[in-house]
Formats: sequence, structure tokens, C-alpha cells
Amino acid sequence: MNKIKKIITIVVIIKVLIIGGLKPISEKQTPQASAATLDITEKVDFYKRATGKEFGTILKLYNPVIDEQNRRLYFVGSKTTSVGVIDLDKDELIDTFDIDALGGFLFFYGEQLYSYDVTGGNCYEIDTLNKNAKKTVLSTCVERVPADQGAVKTVGNYSFQETGYQSFPNGTTGFSPDWRQDLNGAYGVIVISDLVGNKVGEIVHGPDANFFAIDESTKKLYTTNTGYGSVSVFDLNNLENNNYCEKNSCLIKEINVGDSADQVIADSAGNLYVRNRLGGSTIFKYNQLTKSLDIIENENIVSDNAAIWNGNWQGEMGLGMWPTDMALSGDEERLYVLSHYGALIDVVNTNSNKVEAKIKFNTKLKPRTDSISPMALDKSRDRIYVAFPELGLIGMADGKSNKVLGTIDLTKYGFDKVNAANRGPGIINIAIDDESNTLFVFLFYNQKLLAFDGDTLAKKNEVDVTIEEKKRNY
Repeated sequence: MNKIKKIITIVVIIKVLIIGGLKPISEKQTPQASAATLDITEKVDFYKRATGKEFGTILKLYNPVIDEQNRRLYFVGSKTTSVGVIDLDKDELIDTFDIDALGGFLFFYGEQLYSYDVTGGNCYEIDTLNKNAKKTVLSTCVERVPADQGAVKTVGNYSFQETGYQSFPNGTTGFSPDWRQDLNGAYGVIVISDLVGNKVGEIVHGPDANFFAIDESTKKLYTTNTGYGSVSVFDLNNLENNNYCEKNSCLIKEINVGDSADQVIADSAGNLYVRNRLGGSTIFKYNQLTKSLDIIENENIVSDNAAIWNGNWQGEMGLGMWPTDMALSGDEERLYVLSHYGALIDVVNTNSNKVEAKIKFNTKLKPRTDSISPMALDKSRDRIYVAFPELGLIGMADGKSNKVLGTIDLTKYGFDKVNAANRGPGIINIAIDDESNTLFVFLFYNQKLLAFDGDTLAKKNEVDVTIEEKKRNY
């Protein structure tokens, strides 16, 4: 009975966290979002759809559009049927409503708001007064959406254009020469130019950010920022005085709109760890005794955004961006977290809630892809196993010494690395049986289950899981 009661308590807490938006509770969160004006029942409509319904999918925030007359900004997401509404005078999320249609590219034609679901090939008229939508002639949308996201917007003596390239202080972009910038939504930079066309500065509004809108009456720029699950607000009124947004000096606020609780685990005392991959890339710890939330901050928060301007930033430790899995050590003194962008393991001290070490693999990696995803932990000795799905690589590390112990090259066992590129975490799954010291690796495309020795990483067994075998077994 006590076990059932504990489970119910955890479920209730999780629901409250998700509905409440998982706001970071930290003095260092400036310019993070202030508390939104929505109450709990209104917030749930957008938040509960923010993680998508398929394995590995996340909410992709589409372009923001502005209704100057009514002082409203509207936005939608790729996996949600909800429309978010922001008050332009307060810069706060004030409403969400369900239109029963997946989000798409937004635009106004006259006073009518439209949404173009490019993937589904549908065009919708959105009634912002009655809060619903109806399908309309497809050509209405096709004729009015831009061909790409490189549109130029001009305000005063300056123009703004989304480019997708980020310049670090040494002049590089942080991407290897063979990396295609259009893969997997590599946008997130707005170049500022004078009217002659000379670049004078740039705005970096986060990974996987698409499109932007400018409120001409207040000269504020808004971006839908998938990487942080927010709408970012930049003040353009004093461009010359802040060296044209140098190091994001124009950023004044993050309006939190799309948190996603991708994973929740509990320790033996009932404390909860909530992994937030999309909204802010943070992990929250719920203290069962004090009924309070602590935040395990990421690198951008602890560095006041300095980390995004230097790919090799070595300052104060924080979680790498976009955590993809986590597990508690056997003694529960450490939390192991996989960093998607860093392609490493962050080791968090559960007493201080601070990152105390980073376990890095000596593997040549490209940013954004070739990234670390699933984890399996042998709690009897803190042996960590991880997978790099796009590379077909398994890594093994010691959580106590923070050292890499070995790797498995799955291409030796039929893994097709070429077809796996940029396919996501679901193509490799792993599990560890600590009693038999056996690591199990399932290859999705090969429909193959491999078993390896947990110490030597030598193959012990291999089973082909064919369609006919599935039919017999299920």
C-alpha cells in the first residue's frame, strides 16, 4: 500500500511540475522568464503537448507573428495543436488555446491569421477571437509563405537576417568544414547589417531557433527558440551603444513557453529528478522533505551566455545543452547526465546539485549530430554504458573515477553508419544485466540483438530478430 501511495504522490508532483511550466528557481536565471500570468488550468493546454507523441520527437517552435493593432504575438509548435499568445506590452504568455490542428508556419493576410502545416499539406484560418481554426484552400497558404527563412527585415538604419552561422571570437563558426548548416535545424543566428550591407553585429538566439518578428512600435525583436523552449526578446533601441548586440547584450527576457519533462527518476528518499531536454536544458530536483525545487544549471545559465560564444568554454561547470538521459549512482551521491551537444557525461553531485566532473570520449565528433543518447548503468559498481547512435559506437566509463574504459565499434557487427547519420536516438538501444555482467545492444535497422561482456566488451552472442520471428513470438 505504501508503495502505491508513493507512486501516486510522484505522479501528482510530476503533473504539477509540467503544468506549472517548470520555471527555474534561481537568482542566476536573469534574463530568464518571470512568472507568466496564466493560471494552472490555462497553462496545461500548451505544456501537455510540448513533448510530441512519437519516440524521440520534440516540439519545434515555429515563427512568431505580430498583431500590432491588438498588441499580441502568436506562435505555434510542430507537435502541438495549441496556439500560444504573448502580450507585447508586458512580454508575458497570457493565453493558449487548442485549434485541433498541428502547428505550422504562421502569417497574417489582412487581419486574418493563417497556419500552413507544411508536412501535412494543410492550410488553416485561425479565429483568435473564438479560439478555433478551420481548414481552407491550400493555395491561400502556398502563395504567401516564404520559400526559406532568410528573409530580411529592416528597422531604422539596420537590417536583420537569419543566417544560421555563429561566429566565435576566433572567427570560426564552431562547425567542421563538411558540416551542412541546414541539417537538423542549425539556425539560431541573426546577422545585423547597415543599409549598405556591411555586417555590424549579430544576435545568437539559441540552437534550433527558427524565424523572428520585430515589433516596430517598440523596436523589440522576438524569436521562437526551440533549443531553450522559449520566446526570446531583444531590445533594438540602443544598437550603437551596446556594440550591435555584442555577446547578446540586447537580450532582455526569455518567455518560457515550451518546457518538456522528458524523464523523471526518484531516489530512495522520494526526491525527484526531472530532466528537461527542450525547455532551458535544465534538470530540476524536487526535495521531498522541504517540498521545494532546486535547479541544476546548464553552461549557458552559469556563464551568463558566455558559453554560446565559445565552443571550447572552460569556465564554471554546468550541464551541457540538451540532456538526453540520466541515472543515479548506486550510492545516490552522483547523477550521471548525457549531454547531447557536448557528447559527454556530466557528473552531478547530488548534495550540492552542481556538476563536479565531465567524462569525455576521445571520439571525433561533429556538433549536433554524432551525439550521445541512451544510457545503461551497472549500479553495483557505477559502470556507465552509453551509445552514439549516428556513429554506431558504444562507450564504457567508470562513474567513480570519471574515466573512459573502452568502446565498441558496432560497424563490425553490421551497423550501417551511413544510413544512420542524423537518425536520432531510437536506432540503438542498450541495457545492462549486472548479475550476468552482460551488456545488451539492440540495432533497430538491423533488427539485431547483440550481447557483450560487460568488462572486456567482447561479443558473447547475437540474435537476428526477423519479422517472421516477431510474428511467432507475439
